[in-house]
Amino acid sequence: MKSLKARIEECMRRHPHLSQADIARATGVTTPSVSGWLNGETKSLKPEPARKGAILFGCDQNWLSTG
Repeated sequence: MKSLKARIEECMRRHPHLSQADIARATGVTTPSVSGWLNGETKSLKPEPARKGAILFGCDQNWLSTG
């Protein structure tokens, strides 16, 4: 199972035009929260950011949330 960091990095590779600030706005979190996802500090997503992130990235919410 991939870590949250690896899943977010994979999504960002598929959507290179999105910045951390874009992701934060789209998911309803702060830019430092997105940074925490990417540096491995945060290990899981809350349901609402996961739902919004899945819409943004065009992926499965469960995969994004839990791998």
